Amino acid sequence: MSTKQSCDLSRRAVDLHKAGQTRQAIDELQEHLEERPHAAKLWELLGVLPFAIDDTELARAAIEQASIMIPLSARGQLVLAKCYDALGYREAAGAIYRHVATLDSLDDELMEPLAAGLGRYGEYQHALAICRTAAKRMPDNPEPLKGIVHYMRRLHMPVERILPTLFRAHHLAPEDKDCRITLAWLLHETGQSNDGAALLVAVDSDEFSCIRCLTLMQHIFEAAGHDDRANDCRNRLKVLAGEWPGA
Repeated sequence: MSTKQSCDLSRRAVDLHKAGQTRQAIDELQEHLEERPHAAKLWELLGVLPFAIDDTELARAAIEQASIMIPLSARGQLVLAKCYDALGYREAAGAIYRHVATLDSLDDELMEPLAAGLGRYGEYQHALAICRTAAKRMPDNPEPLKGIVHYMRRLHMPVERILPTLFRAHHLAPEDKDCRITLAWLLHETGQSNDGAALLVAVDSDEFSCIRCLTLMQHIFEAAGHDDRANDCRNRLKVLAGEWPGA
């Protein structure tokens, strides 16, 4: 198969995937690879696409085949790590995550899954570094900032160091209620319960089914002397408790 033919097949498979026809893309790749089994890049693509539809075994087998023939791309390595992760090969997955974190020029869309993978294996410093790189590349995207906050908290860094990043994330995504509650709680932890409660005034406790969120809100309102709002949270928790199996 010529390089041009391989590129054309890859483009068609990617276009089918983007159009929601991933299974057809996989079938066509498999058909071509039965006739031309030495097309290494197509093997790698055949690994990436099935993972997108949770066909972990096919993804693993295809990417492992590609890895015998060529060095895998960063995307291929990350997918292989996630396959190993899902299949319980934790040491192999962790080693690949750590290796991918050392690579230069990672695509922006690989940053979040890489940080999440590193975080699953307790590599919080590496995950934090990836999130910081992503935040520099995408300064108007709150998600890397939320990742920075998450891993700074995992590393038990002082709240005073975390707050500026969290304020920035909240500024970029004021509608994000989880971010708002986290900011309110950290303000409460630093003795600024009134400011924390002020952030939550517009939040309707009846919209929440998250026990942790409601409990944090209740504590913040109690500390700020907002007894009515604290009672709202307490009542919502009682409703949810009544919905639990066996209640």
